[in-house]
Amino acid sequence: MSASPSNRCVSHPVYISACWEVSGMIASTLNANVGYRVAQTGISCGGIEGNDAHKHPTHLTSFSGSGTAVTVGEMYFAKGKFFAPNNPTPSNCVHEFSHVVHLGNSEAFPGALINNTAVSSIGIILSKRVIQEPAHDGKPTTICIVQHTDYNPVTGTNIEFQMEYWCRPVRNLAKVQNLFQRGREMTIMGYVTGKDVARHMWQVDVYAISVATGAELKLSPDLSTPVGTKYFS
Repeated sequence: MSASPSNRCVSHPVYISACWEVSGMIASTLNANVGYRVAQTGISCGGIEGNDAHKHPTHLTSFSGSGTAVTVGEMYFAKGKFFAPNNPTPSNCVHEFSHVVHLGNSEAFPGALINNTAVSSIGIILSKRVIQEPAHDGKPTTICIVQHTDYNPVTGTNIEFQMEYWCRPVRNLAKVQNLFQRGREMTIMGYVTGKDVARHMWQVDVYAISVATGAELKLSPDLSTPVGTKYFS
């Protein structure tokens, strides 16, 4: 018997893609020569306001056989599901090892890692605030906290977490600020540029958004359901 719509867990995942520098190996759960392998890595950010450059530790996890694994000191490109609990538990990118691209030794890697971790996500807006930043001549920057929910295959449980998205009044986003409303389901694309370590919350600089046509979370009686999908790029 299938679950009723009211009992189904809505999936609002986050996917990230980046070039990862492997700094260590943590553990494996090999069973019959296959299992999850966990590597130490990090996400390099310049700070959401450009003044706090830091490499924030994360985990890189894949399901693979005993003869396949990433190597310490090497660089890899990988895309996967992102789980970022708002507590001291390390964030984790869970990816398919068969789609990993080996980029060579980290000492010889010529690319820039800061602010180059891409995000593609869907979630429910929990809160919204507006600020003015000097770099944008007093035009509003909309900051939203978005709730994400996804199934973590490593733990076998659904994980809920929140991330903070900054939508600045750049040319392609200046007229979409009002689309950010509490309770609205949105798809968001951008880059991780910071982390509020006190709240254990990643911060994303928004590059594109889309209003989803799915269900809204009714946080107040005056919210309206979106009637169509709009794309901005």
